[in-house]
Amino acid sequence: MSVAKMSGLALATSGFLAAGLVLLGQNSGRGALPDDGKPPGPVPKRAGPTDPAVKALIEERIKTSREIYQQQMVRLAETHQSAPFDEIASWSRRWMEDQLRLGPPPVEKLGAIREHVERTRSLAKLAADYARTGQGRLEDALKVKYLLIEAEQMLVEASAAHPGIVLPAIKPEPARPDPAPPPSPPSP
Repeated sequence: MSVAKMSGLALATSGFLAAGLVLLGQNSGRGALPDDGKPPGPVPKRAGPTDPAVKALIEERIKTSREIYQQQMVRLAETHQSAPFDEIASWSRRWMEDQLRLGPPPVEKLGAIREHVERTRSLAKLAADYARTGQGRLEDALKVKYLLIEAEQMLVEASAAHPGIVLPAIKPEPARPDPAPPPSPPSP
């Protein structure tokens, strides 16, 4: 390709790019200042659903995910059989995410995340116990460990976004039994 053709192609490409950026700026409202010449202020954040029907549905989801999590923990405690620990952890996460969807104040947001961390920490310990005794798989213990690290990171990031907030003590769940570690397999 000749130098002239390459120069023409580069010029045309940069022209299309510049035109695209101008259009993008105009469409997003960021390309021009408002009529008063001042830059736009921050967009106000919505603090949860404004529609009462949506709020009621989210509250029902919280209740349902909490019940599913608690029932799975009861089944695990009563049967001492290996369980899909990562599935149980996913219900803890759904429970937390739905709490956050309600747009709680920062202290309640951090509390919901921390409670999820604690639930996941209990599951990770239990999954590791099952793997150690041969009643579960190491892979399952590692999956829950990963989910615990993910939850802990979420708490660290949320805490950094809200410095100075002191979290209240964790309230134990009334219907959530602490599952006992699995019994050791019989010796041969």
